[in-house]
Amino acid sequence: MSKKIKMTDTMLWLNGTYAGIIMENGGDIFSYGARKMPFQLFNRKLERTSLKVWWGIRGTAELLEQIEDKSGEGGLHCFFDEVMSRKELMELPKEKFDEEIQRELHEEDSEYQENIIQKMQIIREMSQEKKRPTIIAYDYCRAIMLCIRGYACGYIPFERSIGMAIVIAKKLQKHFRSWDEMNESYLTGYEYWLRQYKEVDQSLEDRIKATDEVRDLENSPFNLPWDMELCHPGVNPDDYVLFSGSRTVQKKTVQKKTEGMVHITLHLNARLQPIDRGDVYEYDLDKTLKKYRMGEIVGGGTALGKDGEVEDCDIEISLKEDLIEDFIGFVNSIPIPKGSYLMIDEDTLSEKDRFQRDKINVGQLEGLALYLNGSDLPKEVYESCDVNYVMEELEKILSDCGEMFSYFEGSTETALYFYGESFDKMKNRISSFIEDYPLCRQCRIIQIA
Repeated sequence: MSKKIKMTDTMLWLNGTYAGIIMENGGDIFSYGARKMPFQLFNRKLERTSLKVWWGIRGTAELLEQIEDKSGEGGLHCFFDEVMSRKELMELPKEKFDEEIQRELHEEDSEYQENIIQKMQIIREMSQEKKRPTIIAYDYCRAIMLCIRGYACGYIPFERSIGMAIVIAKKLQKHFRSWDEMNESYLTGYEYWLRQYKEVDQSLEDRIKATDEVRDLENSPFNLPWDMELCHPGVNPDDYVLFSGSRTVQKKTVQKKTEGMVHITLHLNARLQPIDRGDVYEYDLDKTLKKYRMGEIVGGGTALGKDGEVEDCDIEISLKEDLIEDFIGFVNSIPIPKGSYLMIDEDTLSEKDRFQRDKINVGQLEGLALYLNGSDLPKEVYESCDVNYVMEELEKILSDCGEMFSYFEGSTETALYFYGESFDKMKNRISSFIEDYPLCRQCRIIQIA
């Protein structure tokens, strides 16, 4: 059985920061992940598709990048606040205002200039319409939403999700004095975003209405004290420095030792073809290493059995020595099969006694291999059935507890490799389909992690 997440006041408070979106989209305000169904730890295809289509997020690295941008220096609020701080410019008549910003931007390319002018004109209009326009809550609330949705689709574990969300939520508490102030700022930011696309009236009304509906709920998160202590047992938000404190860590590293690199092998107990190893792990991992200036992937390999089937694989990493512990924590936060481990090349360590362990075990997923008989079934079965249909149906069946990572085509069998939170659960889930679909006759199922 999957681990059931029990809602707490802190979780409900966090949901309150983007409660209008939850309500508007028909979600569950009283579930961490906003789904009206039993919540699972690993993978939600719908969530992943949504994050990819609407946010351009395809994995852990891009998720963390967007969260950091929205709660740091890359959000809408930074430009908005910068323009708002120029009081003399904001108080100019419209014609003078337009002349001034065109003068300032005269050397910029025309498309960029037009975009900036439009945004600054919108900010000027909103400054005249509202007493204290600020949109920082819009970015912070969306960052909290991404923390929670990142967990809902399996990109980050629960502890990292709620730890990062609490870090951002505490920033919100410092900026505002009440739920009403926060919601006003959020809706101002939403309006600013809508005005850029000239789609304000109905969309803004719908979001306001949804927020009001949350306020009227019997156990509304808005009934919780705004300044309540946000915490979760066993979770220390300060532990998630890769998200919020990595730049400080980098500065310390640069001051201490810029040339010190170690060689680390991430051994994956995963049956992944080279291209799948890249898609599932290497793309996001290398992007994260480079973004935070931790290091880079320098190689990889695949171990094959006698019949050519993948047995396991390695990713070779060059890493800053002072960030080894941070990297171990990061690897433990992403979905990796049990039986995987990290190995540090002692010859590349400046302090030989820092790590006495030969292997640093990582991984929490279990693996299931389904071997389809490719030679002994009646000819009409192979002619009328399709292995692609098997893959599609099994991914649907396992959508809340597992995912297909790779496959293998042998001379007599085709293997499909699935990884998820529980081998037994995945096996039980697919049993009915396996029994009913002709192509699955005489198949075999084994646990591979």
